[in-house]
Amino acid sequence: MRAMERGIVSAGRSKETGENYYPELELVRLTIPRRVYTQAHMDLTAEAVEEVYYNRDRDTQGR
Repeated sequence: MRAMERGIVSAGRSKETGENYYPELELVRLTIPRRVYTQAHMDLTAEAVEEVYYNRDRDTQGR
């Protein structure tokens, strides 16, 4: 299973000014290989995504 950021990094920069484009959303794409993982793996992944969502406003420095 892999995760990929689909926000500011993927949006790129202006060719004229070099400034970053700032999309309205910061997204994450999860890729899951077919026929490899069990339902227990999917349940654990869903729980992890839910935990990240509920803690989205926490300070990244652990304060």
